[in-house]
Amino acid sequence: MMVGIERDKIGGITQKDIERIRRKVKIGDRIRVKTLKAASIEQLNNRQYGAVRRGTVVKKYPHFAVIKFMNGVQESILWIDLLKGVNHA
Repeated sequence: MMVGIERDKIGGITQKDIERIRRKVKIGDRIRVKTLKAASIEQLNNRQYGAVRRGTVVKKYPHFAVIKFMNGVQESILWIDLLKGVNHA
């Protein structure tokens, strides 16, 4: 999911963009995130920064969401990081 990003005068992400993604993402949504927690040893040894994994949103907070991966690992992700290029699955 790429929510339309509304740039401010200096090219940044606005508070309105963050509020929009926060409203759009629901508990139970499956999203893809880039994570180090689920990266394999080979990926880390090859200097690849993390692995793209699919997880489920289990909690929402004002500044971040908690994603749970299939292996049970949970990771928090900032709303602004979701705006920067994480896709809904």
